[in-house]
Amino acid sequence: MRFPVRSETFVLRHVIGLLTAGHDTEVATIELGDFAEAHGRAGAWDLAARTIHLCVPENPTARIIAAPIVLARLAASRPTRALRAVSLRQHGRDAVTLRPLFEAARFGPRGTYDVIHCHFGPAGLHGLRWRDAGIGRCLVVTFHANDLVAPVRVHGPRCYERLFRRADLLIAVSEYGKRKLLSLGAPAEKIAIHPNAVDWVDQPPATLDRLPGQLRLVSVGRLVEKKGFDDAIAAAALVASWQPKLTVHLKILGDGPLASDLKRLSDQAPLNLKVEFGGAVDLDTVLSAMQNADVALQPSKTGRDGDEEGQPVAILEAMSLGLPVIATWHAGIPELVEHGRTGLLAAEGDTEALASYLEELHRRPELARQIGRAAREYVAQNRSLDTLTENLIELYARAVRQRR
Repeated sequence: MRFPVRSETFVLRHVIGLLTAGHDTEVATIELGDFAEAHGRAGAWDLAARTIHLCVPENPTARIIAAPIVLARLAASRPTRALRAVSLRQHGRDAVTLRPLFEAARFGPRGTYDVIHCHFGPAGLHGLRWRDAGIGRCLVVTFHANDLVAPVRVHGPRCYERLFRRADLLIAVSEYGKRKLLSLGAPAEKIAIHPNAVDWVDQPPATLDRLPGQLRLVSVGRLVEKKGFDDAIAAAALVASWQPKLTVHLKILGDGPLASDLKRLSDQAPLNLKVEFGGAVDLDTVLSAMQNADVALQPSKTGRDGDEEGQPVAILEAMSLGLPVIATWHAGIPELVEHGRTGLLAAEGDTEALASYLEELHRRPELARQIGRAAREYVAQNRSLDTLTENLIELYARAVRQRR
């Protein structure tokens, strides 16, 4: 649990949406990120002052030594919360670790929150502690992608059983995510679909002004297998080989463990393919890159370890700017991108199909503009931050009513 995280712009937008709508919102995190990474509309809010750093001693002996003082201070301001934070009945064996006590103490004398909303399943287990300690009334957990894969692979299919049973609302970002939750045993009546939002619908759109003899591509995301950037390089290389007089520019924005492998792959590309690795960048840089590109290439795929996407925010961002997207029939992407109307989809790993779509959009600029316009209109009508924040508040209200 880290906040802010450059690659998790959906969390940042969630917080900004609630604050903009007038709701008193704070963020709790185990690890503090770099608040310089909070850009755009976040500038109007002092997010650092609204963030609670849940610093818990990792050494069990240190926790035991400090526990009496921590408990006394919490009891002085919130006696009921102090009792619940150390209750075996509330936390079971977890109470013995003293983590519920230390985490509850970090919230200090604050009043009770109406809603605790956790992003990612493992964070929901922390949220369960906080609700059981009386810090919040309702627990809402959003599941995104890998949190429905990695913990299951490590801990088994029943790893979320307690969370499913005790959370008040479980949110999936797509129908695909909902099916995954159901397959793991989540109660259908507790699941709602609330997709990611974007706040770029009021930004100037991509110009789509073609430069003679050039094709400008942009790919955004962490450099991990599921993003399919190896396929992006391969597809761009095919286009370059098919059209030796065309200079293909591929800008990859992001960082991650596959950076070296991808750079080595790009070194083998034709001379008329220019691959630029921009590293981890801020949202303003992503915005500018997309506004000045011809196509967003986001060829996601299932990793060999089973890792999957939910609905990549980079696709949503590109669509919001009217930048045509070429992606894949992967996870929840087909629910966001309507093939042939708001984007183009290829099978996972089908680099030849990806290259053919790239060539087609280059050859038919009016089709690219048509797809971009339809995508921008779809996002404006269905995925704007303000609209989806209103929908989320309705989900909160329903969860609070059911809790009473």
